[in-house]
Amino acid sequence: MLYPPDSIQESRLNHIMPAHSSEKAQGSRRLLSPLWAVASCLRFYSRLPIPALPGEIAPYRAPDFDIMPRALPFAGAVIGIIGAMVLAIGVWLAFGAMVSAGLAIAAMTFITGAFHEDGLADTADGFGGGATIERRLAIMKDSLIGSFGASALALAFILRVGALSGITERSTLTASMAALIMAAILSRISALSILIALPAARTDGLSSTVGKTSWSNYGAGLGLAWLLTIIIGFCAGVPTIGLGLALLAPLGVCYLMALMSRRMIGGQTGDVAGAAQQLGEIAVYLAILGAAR
Repeated sequence: MLYPPDSIQESRLNHIMPAHSSEKAQGSRRLLSPLWAVASCLRFYSRLPIPALPGEIAPYRAPDFDIMPRALPFAGAVIGIIGAMVLAIGVWLAFGAMVSAGLAIAAMTFITGAFHEDGLADTADGFGGGATIERRLAIMKDSLIGSFGASALALAFILRVGALSGITERSTLTASMAALIMAAILSRISALSILIALPAARTDGLSSTVGKTSWSNYGAGLGLAWLLTIIIGFCAGVPTIGLGLALLAPLGVCYLMALMSRRMIGGQTGDVAGAAQQLGEIAVYLAILGAAR
């Protein structure tokens, strides 16, 4: 159960309802809890206007990180599907691969509120501009973007648009749409591993307040992400080599990012996870592009 009622609500419910009705309500909550979890992830990772679902308690609070790993693959798929639809519309309107890919990436940036892009810029500024751990963390907390952050953002957009347009030119539209959805799923679930592997670098950041899930929960979420990705890639005709590399590439990127983050700031922050998502997304595109010959 994702958001259990408090003891007062529970006692009142049991007092006014017969036992069989209470059992029915519990069963309904168990059936609806996966939808609540996905909706909670979408509210956290995007600006999509997700309304409160029937029976959902405290819908607008931070998601439960014990359940998030299993919901995140589906939330990532929803975000990726929106970008894929924009890509398909651009190709249908004969805008060309480059413009269509640019519109798709722009749409995803808009619906996520540049959530991960902001993390990439802050991480690049902090890692590149600070001489000490304290100074790097202070720079990362500053809302202003410096030269390292601006350069990282520009390069990330160029690589994402360029790689996605290359896939669109070399493959079918279905395969390029699938690549976008796969990247949205794999990059987000992979980035979550950094928040589990490393301690929070500061006590006042978002990553330190939302809690930490277990590796077993993360493994379940990663397994769901891989299964969903394999089904999408296989049905869309993504090359097998590209599909296999796409599964592993973002994890490799996140491993390297975790090593760097430990050395630079002694742990992790939400910005580091955002940067890892961006780099992981690029890695998925490049893996599929390299196989699309």
